[in-house]
Amino acid sequence: MSLKNGALYTKSSIFCRDHLLTLTPADVCRFFSLKAFGTPTPDADAKPTCGRSSSLESYKKEISFFMPNRLIGWNVQTKEGNPTKSVAVNNLIKKVKKLEVRKLGVSSQARRPLEIEELGFIISLLRKDPDPVKRYGFVALVIMQFHFLARVDDTCKIMIDEIRRHSTYDDALRARLCWCKNVMDERAPLPQIMFASNNFNFCPILNLAIYLESLFPTETNQHGAVNLFGSIASTPEKIKTKIQDHLREKIFSSEDFLELAQKMSDEVERCKKVGTHSIRKLAATFARRNGCSKDDVNTRGRWKRLKQMVDSYIANEIPYPDAKAAAALCIGSAIKYELKKDCGVDEDWICQYVVPEIAEKLGDKRAAFILGKALLWACLDPEGQDIVPLQIYKRVNLEYERVRVLDSDVNPVRKAPLVICGHEGQLIVEELIDHQDDGTTAHDEGSLPRTPEDINRRRSRQSSEMQVVLAQLMMIRKQNEELQNEFQVFKSHISKRIRYLNDSVKRLTTVPARVTRVSLSSRNEDSIGTNNISVHDEDDGEESNWEREGRPAELLKNPRSLYTLWHEYEFGIGSRKAAKDFDARDRGANRYNYSKRKVFWDLVSLMVRRGRQANEAIDELYKYYGYKTSLTNILKAMRKERMEGSGFAQFFVS
Repeated sequence: MSLKNGALYTKSSIFCRDHLLTLTPADVCRFFSLKAFGTPTPDADAKPTCGRSSSLESYKKEISFFMPNRLIGWNVQTKEGNPTKSVAVNNLIKKVKKLEVRKLGVSSQARRPLEIEELGFIISLLRKDPDPVKRYGFVALVIMQFHFLARVDDTCKIMIDEIRRHSTYDDALRARLCWCKNVMDERAPLPQIMFASNNFNFCPILNLAIYLESLFPTETNQHGAVNLFGSIASTPEKIKTKIQDHLREKIFSSEDFLELAQKMSDEVERCKKVGTHSIRKLAATFARRNGCSKDDVNTRGRWKRLKQMVDSYIANEIPYPDAKAAAALCIGSAIKYELKKDCGVDEDWICQYVVPEIAEKLGDKRAAFILGKALLWACLDPEGQDIVPLQIYKRVNLEYERVRVLDSDVNPVRKAPLVICGHEGQLIVEELIDHQDDGTTAHDEGSLPRTPEDINRRRSRQSSEMQVVLAQLMMIRKQNEELQNEFQVFKSHISKRIRYLNDSVKRLTTVPARVTRVSLSSRNEDSIGTNNISVHDEDDGEESNWEREGRPAELLKNPRSLYTLWHEYEFGIGSRKAAKDFDARDRGANRYNYSKRKVFWDLVSLMVRRGRQANEAIDELYKYYGYKTSLTNILKAMRKERMEGSGFAQFFVS
């Protein structure tokens, strides 16, 4: 408005409806040009060096919100409607986009997606921080954001009450993100599944267990709920600000991270364009690279989609796509932590000695048991114990030594690889049985002594076998899709051939048969049922009595096909005279129909004289004008083309 009226307005200024109705697309274009080109009236060769097209689209949305007729497009004739929904404004934005693609505008400031190596490096730097909040809280928050494909502010708003055992699968957790930006339906924020990852550095269940057991939040908000990451800061806004500042100042700008980023990309400026949103972009890209469709990623990421009527009839709970994307985001494959048979510990022991803090305050003993199994595995694993707080590590090892029945180098918790699939609308999570070289299964491996080298070798073999199985599964799915595509092509081809066959049969049925005369003469009146039949063909040389008496010169009133018209011309229909034998008097008596059909008869006669069969010539006409075109429209088109001298000559070629 300041640009339009030449006056200076403050942010608190209020404009009435009549004032807003004076805004035109020209005013919007002048404002956008000022923001993009630096001048309201740029030259034809001006470059958008002051703003990007994404900023203009944001301005367009914000201005459109306050327009009185915001739902109506701009009417050029009546000068009414929403000025932002006009051709001029859209063309200006397209022009800026085209110049940006040609590197003639402002460079993009959008955050690039991280690579998985960069995410691992970020987690390793956070674990080296002496502050336990950053070492355990920030790590858990980053991994949760990656696993749930969420924004950082959405992750900061998760409440502790939303972490529960999954309703249908006992060895997984679920969480509900009700505060997402795009959640506008109370049915939308459904619980989403959380699997454990084979790579403990990225395992959401293990790192969440470490964080909650060491820094369980207790401070409630104004609604009486406890924020999951309330130990980091008191409010979600402060949590978001704290982790963003730390990542930007301590990690993204560090020399080690920039050196790693430059190895991933040759563009120096692009290496610096990272932020917390880069983690979400990494998760979306990582899921797509692992075979998830865009719809699966969309479901897991809770992105807003165009609302359709069918959406109100489809239940929001679609477990398989969400679980499929969740498994794809489990680095190293999705697993479950399972107690070995006769290991000496049970659910009550884990809740009492491994995760007593979680079991007491979480309010879900089964969820605490799932978290406790992951933490127990890490405490007794040679590599996993490095990420466990020393106090928890000592307490768990001391208590386990009192009840230990397995060998000292055998972990009572094993990792069981999972296969996630769907059948008839149901989520199926199956354990992948790991067979040993000596024929025993993983359930019996507690009796086998293992060294750290054996553990690493076994993990490598498990990961390799899992990748082979997943690769074979993806290959089968791909082959199935190819077979379905081939079947659709074959079905389309067969349908086309059947349609052609039906048209041919229909054409044959419209061709009139040759007219014959059948006379019955009874030789023996006493012999009932025995008659002499004499058949006289139309082509016989002898002329019959009814032909000698004179055939009427009449044309059909409603012929059905071109074949009927040609038969009428060549032989005549029924007892009527052939049209080619009409004299001047006969043509005058049928001048209306005769004149309209003559163009067809002349053309077919010419094509027959050039060496074609009559039916072949008529087939060519049907191919040209269409089998479904009515006879009247074909004759009209032929008369018009004869007068214009077009569309006719192609049939003269023999």
